[in-house]
Amino acid sequence: MKNLGKIQVLEVSAETPTETLINDALLVHTTGDAVAGGAPVTDLVLQTAANKLQTIYTGFHASPPTYTSAQVTTQKNIVVALYNQNVGYMKGVANVAAVTAGDITAGNVVVTRCGFKLKKKGVRGTKTFKGTSTVAGKIDVSTKAAGPRATYIREYGVTPTKDVPPVTPNPEYLISITADMSITNLKSGNIIAIREAIIVPVPKKKKTGTGTGTSSPPLGARSITPNTSTDAKKAVFTDGAVHYIFGNWIYVTVK
Repeated sequence: MKNLGKIQVLEVSAETPTETLINDALLVHTTGDAVAGGAPVTDLVLQTAANKLQTIYTGFHASPPTYTSAQVTTQKNIVVALYNQNVGYMKGVANVAAVTAGDITAGNVVVTRCGFKLKKKGVRGTKTFKGTSTVAGKIDVSTKAAGPRATYIREYGVTPTKDVPPVTPNPEYLISITADMSITNLKSGNIIAIREAIIVPVPKKKKTGTGTGTSSPPLGARSITPNTSTDAKKAVFTDGAVHYIFGNWIYVTVK
């Protein structure tokens, strides 16, 4: 039998723009589908959550605002979790459809007709950020070091299944100046979702005689964010700016 390849369905995340997330959620229609009709989250549940997010988001931007940013974040996380539950399901049924038909196109059709998006080839999460659990109650996280002055910020939480971000991550970020990190005292068998953001100082350009400036490291899959400080002795943050961006979730089952 020829290798058909794996169908990958695009997930959403907390970094997905709110308006894009709402639109994506409202486009989903699995209920009644001959292949994907058994999706764990019905169209009604997902659309109700998306419409609630729209109401909160609109109210947050009203003058005066009628909702808080925390309420937007809470409802957004709910929609993300619901959507990604169905993404995991869609991966399964689409690949089964492809194998049954002997043609990967058959699986792709299932994904797109239900309103989901196919992940483009080559679009993958970073391979440098990894998690393992070889000791009971403990996970070890490693990533490629981003430089001697980098700061690593990790967010984590328990999730019922892999590929589904936690609805309520641990409220405390884990912040360190070392690339590798461990979390202990975890419950054996739990699935831990964890993601990272990395902040590095912006190196100053050398003077050329026509002025000075700053240059930034590339923002790629690792979500390395430059701190836009012009003062070498301290970090400078701008109110309302995005100071760091988290990358993709990884999932580790606690031993």
